[in-house]
Amino acid sequence: MKIHLNRFLRRVRIHGGEFDTSARAMYRVSEKGSLITYEKAFSTRADLRIVRGSTIERKQMSTKTTFKRVALVAVAALGLGVLSVAPSQAVSQADKLTISAATAAILTGETATATLTGSFVSGATANGDTLTVVASATSLPDGAAIMPTLVASDTVNAVVTIPGAALTAKIQSIATASATSGKITVNVVVPANSKAGVYAYKFTPSVESGSTLQGSAVTFTVTVTAAPADDTAVSAAKSTTWLSTGESVTSTSTTTTDSATVVAKDLSASAQAATIEVVTKNAAGTTLATNPALTVIVKSGTPGTVGSQAKATSSAMTSKGRAITTAAGDVIGIFSDGTEGVSEVEIYSGTTLLATKKVTFFGAVASYGVTNSVTGSIAVGGTGVLTVTGADKAANATAAPSVHAVSSDTSVATVPAGAATTHTVTGVKSGTATITLCDTAACAAATITKTIVVKVGAVTAKTVTLTFDKSAPTAGEKVTATLTALDASGNAVADGARLLLAAGGFVPSVTVSGSTIPTIETVTLVSGVATYIFYAPAAGAVTFTATEGTATDSTTKGKIEQSLTVSNPGLDASTAAAEAAELAAQDATDAALDATEAAQEAGALAQEAVDLVTALSAEVTKLIAGVRASITYLTKLVMKLAAK
Repeated sequence: MKIHLNRFLRRVRIHGGEFDTSARAMYRVSEKGSLITYEKAFSTRADLRIVRGSTIERKQMSTKTTFKRVALVAVAALGLGVLSVAPSQAVSQADKLTISAATAAILTGETATATLTGSFVSGATANGDTLTVVASATSLPDGAAIMPTLVASDTVNAVVTIPGAALTAKIQSIATASATSGKITVNVVVPANSKAGVYAYKFTPSVESGSTLQGSAVTFTVTVTAAPADDTAVSAAKSTTWLSTGESVTSTSTTTTDSATVVAKDLSASAQAATIEVVTKNAAGTTLATNPALTVIVKSGTPGTVGSQAKATSSAMTSKGRAITTAAGDVIGIFSDGTEGVSEVEIYSGTTLLATKKVTFFGAVASYGVTNSVTGSIAVGGTGVLTVTGADKAANATAAPSVHAVSSDTSVATVPAGAATTHTVTGVKSGTATITLCDTAACAAATITKTIVVKVGAVTAKTVTLTFDKSAPTAGEKVTATLTALDASGNAVADGARLLLAAGGFVPSVTVSGSTIPTIETVTLVSGVATYIFYAPAAGAVTFTATEGTATDSTTKGKIEQSLTVSNPGLDASTAAAEAAELAAQDATDAALDATEAAQEAGALAQEAVDLVTALSAEVTKLIAGVRASITYLTKLVMKLAAK
C-alpha cells in the first residue's frame, strides 16, 4: 500500500483549538477505494518518516485530539439530522399592530372608540400561532380610574378571544401558512360627572415563545371635556353679577338691570345701600343648578361692609363685616361704615374673581356742577335746560341736588322759581345773562352757589361774513373758512339751522378740491359760527360768492364774498427758470448775429487784401520782365563790344 502524504482530501478541514488550516482529517491513498484514518496515516508517516518537512503540529497530535474531532463530526451529523425534521413549534412572521385613530375628543357621558388590527403570517402548524394584545393606562386625570374595554371584531383566518382579563385580547391563526388578521374594538366609556382631562392608553403586542416580535405598541389618547350639564366649574367670563340700589332681599329677582356704580346717600351703618346678586355659569354659559358659596371682600382702602342672606326672605339683611363667605344662592348686601368714599366689593368663587362692584358713599353736598343743553346761544323765544350735579367735600359725586336759580337779567333770560334738580332757561331778547344756582330761596344768604353764563341771540342775521385763516395759501394747502352770523344787536345768531344763503350757496371762481363750504341755503350755527375747509387750487386768485338768504334782515339780499390769492412756489420757480432760459436764448441769438456781422466784415477785408496782393504781384511780374529785358540788351551789347 502506498501512502501519499503530500495529498489530502480537499474541503475537509478542522479549524480552531490547537489545529490550524494545515490539519487534515484524512489522507488519500493511491490504491483504488482505499482510505485510512488520519491517526493511522499519521502513525505510519511518523514511523517511516517519509516526509522530513512535516509540521510540528502534526507530530504533536494525540489521541485526545482525535476524540474531539470524532465528537465534532458526530455533532455535525446530528445537526444535519435535525434539519430534516419538521419544527415542533410554528413561528409567526411579519406581525403588526395598528390602530384606526390615535386620538379622540369627547364630552363626559360619551364613549370614545377606535379599532385595533393585528395581523401576521401563520406558521406551518394550524392553531399554533397567536398574537396577544394587552391594554394599559399611561396617563389618567387625578382620581380617575377608567380603563378601556376590548371587543372581538372581524377576522381573517383567525379567531379573536378576550380571556378573563378584559384588558387582554388574543388573535389565533386557524389555517397554516396564511395571512391572518383580527380586529379588536376599543371602547373608552366616560360616564357623566367623570373627571375631565386626558386619558392615555397603550396597547402592547406580544407573540408566542419561539417567535420574534416584529410589531410595536400603539397608543390611544382621549381628551375628555366636561359636558355643559356636568361642568360645575364657575366661569368668570360667563357668570353675571348684578348691582342694584337699596335692599332687594325681600323682593323678586334683581337680575333685570345692572348698575356699574350705585350712589348711596345714607351713611347709616344699619341701612343697606345696595344689593348684589350673582348667577354662576360654567364655561359653556350654562347656569349652574346650584350656585356655589362665594367669598365677598371689601377691597382694602375703600369704605363699607358687606352681608349676605337667602333671597326672598322676610327679614332684612344686616352687615356682617368686611370679608364674608356666603351660603349657596345667597344675595349680597353692601352697607356704609360711616365713611365717605367709593366702596369696591370683590366677589370670588374659590380663587376666581367674578366681579368688582362699586358703591359711592357720600356726605353732604358741598358744591354744584351744571351743564347747559344749549352749547352756544339760546334763541329768542327758545329754551335751554340747566342740569345740576353735586359733590361732597371729598369730591365724591352725590345724588342730584335740588337747587334754586336766579337770573341776573330777566329781560334777556328767565328761570322759574323754586328748587329743582334741573332749570329751564327761556330766551327773551338778544344778550347775555348770568344764572346763579344756590341752596336757598332767591339765593339769599346762600352757602353753596354756582353761576353759569347764558347767551341769547336772534334767529335772523344782520351780517354774514366769510373769512379764511390764510390770505395767501400755497397750492394744495388746507384752508379753513369761517362763516359768522351776527344779529342786529351784534350778538351771535342763535344755535341751529338757519337759512342764511340763497339757493346754490357759495360758488367758487375756480374749482377747488375737498370743499365743505355750503352749496345749499342752510347753515348750522353754534354760537353764531360755522366752519368749513377746502384745499387751495394751483395758483392765482380764488373768490367764493353767495347771496344772503331768508334768515337775514337785509331786504336787498346782498352778496357775501371773500377772496384769497394762492401762491405756487414750484410753479413760480418753473416760470422764473423758463423766463431765464428765454432771456439766455435771446442773448445767444444776439451774440450769434454779432458774430455773423463780424465774420462778414472780416471776409470783406480779407478780399481787399487778396485784391491788393494780386495787383502787387502783377506789378512785380512786370518789373521782373523789364529787368530781364534790360539784362538781355546789356548782354548783347557787351558781346558786340567784345567782338570789335
